Amino acid sequence: MLTAKDFPSATIIAQSGGIDIVLVGDSLGMTALGYESTVPVTMIDMVHHAKAVARGNKTSFLIGDLPFGSYEPSNDMAVSNAMIFVKEAGMNGIKLEVTSF
Repeated sequence: MLTAKDFPSATIIAQSGGIDIVLVGDSLGMTALGYESTVPVTMIDMVHHAKAVARGNKTSFLIGDLPFGSYEPSNDMAVSNAMIFVKEAGMNGIKLEVTSF
């Protein structure tokens, strides 16, 4: 698995061949958007970058990382945002982090 955050990185990964999984991680907050942490990253940010990655890589299994605050408030919100990643951004799977139940 490798991480991609934009069309150029996704294209390079696709051309290299043999990369089964590509993650569009919320770490793009620091690496592409200049934030101090992942906390300010929004669903709008993630969907924008996930769409670019999907356009650049048609060969890997693509995973979208649900950002902080996009799933914690309710199960309905989690499912709704996961569906946006699949339907609108072309992701094949979703990643989320749970620290406690």
